Amino acid sequence: MDELKVPVVRSRLRDAARNGEFASLRAELERRGVDDAALVALVAAVNDFPESQTALLRLRGEMLGTNDPSPFLLERYALLVTAAQHVADLPGVAVPEDVVQLLLEELVWLTTPPDAELKWFEAGRYIFSALCKIVTLRRFPAGHLHWEISGFPRSAFLRARGFDPVRLAGAVMRMGGFAPVFVPHNPWRKAPLVMLERQQHLSFYRMAVAMDRQPAIRGFVAQSWFHSPDVPRVSPHLAWVNRVFHDWGGVVVDAGPAGSDSGVFERGESRRRLADAGQYAPRLGLVVWPRRAMLRWAEHYASQQAAG
Repeated sequence: MDELKVPVVRSRLRDAARNGEFASLRAELERRGVDDAALVALVAAVNDFPESQTALLRLRGEMLGTNDPSPFLLERYALLVTAAQHVADLPGVAVPEDVVQLLLEELVWLTTPPDAELKWFEAGRYIFSALCKIVTLRRFPAGHLHWEISGFPRSAFLRARGFDPVRLAGAVMRMGGFAPVFVPHNPWRKAPLVMLERQQHLSFYRMAVAMDRQPAIRGFVAQSWFHSPDVPRVSPHLAWVNRVFHDWGGVVVDAGPAGSDSGVFERGESRRRLADAGQYAPRLGLVVWPRRAMLRWAEHYASQQAAG
């Protein structure tokens, strides 16, 4: 794809919002006194808590009921007008240019999503909340991973076992506090079929470049089943996942049982068979990678890439 420019993408977003598909919706919003600024505020208010989407869900229900003529019309329109407003701020955000391009690609996708992907616009679901963060520049694509700014989960001290709470405390001290930190997430669009070390490390590097440009960020914190210390035993092909943290100043601890929504059994039939046989109880792993350690790794990574 040719390099995207902010003014061009903004124009495409505005054109998409003016599309005839949204004409009756715009008229009804105007009749109710709901302008674009109000929709932008609703989208900006969406966070990780389901109740943050209540106002948008209520508006959709009042306007469209259960007879939405086009799937999730209000949500799509709200995302388009919000993206058109916030994309103008993108040049001032301290992220590398390749991340800017990846984010602009996501915004272009909003203008003409394939029918099979319209389900991702349904308000009340996780993916919609992630889309709200993308269009308000609170979530950024880095390739095989996305990231957001959040904080260290303090409940981890209660879930950690043995000496691990002490190790976690040491890592938090090296970060200089609990927040703000970069927290990675898996993408839903262009999701990789398999986890690849080189692609994960490229995502980490993009995050590190952004971190270097944002002095307030204290480090990197990740929590997932695939960071669990026992994963190499049940999925040897993922033995590399935590190696970079062990080698470059991070801390990895067991963070308690992995819930049914953790994704541990997605494309993981061997893990499911072991679990069914009582030979594997899925658990979460928590990674804490202090800023200085991650940036030191990023320098090493960049020198390796330059050397070929």
